[in-house]
Amino acid sequence: MKQSKPHFGQSAFKPGVFLPQKALTILTLALAFYNAAYGAKPVSARGKTTPTCAPGSAKKRAPVHPNSVTHGKKLFERLTCAGCHPDGLNTLHPYRPIKGPGFLVRFKEDGKIERLIRTGVPRAGMPSFSKAQLGEEDMKDLIAYIRSLTPISKK
Repeated sequence: MKQSKPHFGQSAFKPGVFLPQKALTILTLALAFYNAAYGAKPVSARGKTTPTCAPGSAKKRAPVHPNSVTHGKKLFERLTCAGCHPDGLNTLHPYRPIKGPGFLVRFKEDGKIERLIRTGVPRAGMPSFSKAQLGEEDMKDLIAYIRSLTPISKK
């Protein structure tokens, strides 16, 4: 039986026939597009260098500049944090939002938030972000944004 080439308007695929090479190519392109569009991309620091604290030392909460919060929000979205934590909620574990009084009790120091972001929570689906992906200044801005999700109560 002679196979003819498909004509304009006809499909090159036969129904019920699996073409592994083309399927693999399509899958590879789809994954490459997904990573380019939604994957965590390395984020460059904004040119400022600051000394780092010794491992295990607690970083106290410092006043932040409004631009830090704005930049932190952009990082939060670019690093795809907003996918699981929209508006400070937690879609995978709703009982553990990243805002509110419970969050403030668990994370009194910024250093504790930074350690969690740096190491991630693999079993819970949260990736880790190294210093190459998220510099010190960017980390401070990201934490400033996370802190801004819980309004400070006036007592």
